[in-house]
Amino acid sequence: MKFTDDEKKALVLLRLNNAKQTFEDTKIIVDNKLWNVAANRL
Repeated sequence: MKFTDDEKKALVLLRLNNAKQTFEDTKIIVDNKLWNVAANRL
């Protein structure tokens, strides 16, 4: 399956946004010292 340039860009942006959200969520979990939960998020 081939992706168009626009589809590739959209996929990259989606994955970057998902990664940023996961990182932000993990920072909150770490701030609350929930180490096992934080490790599972990464």
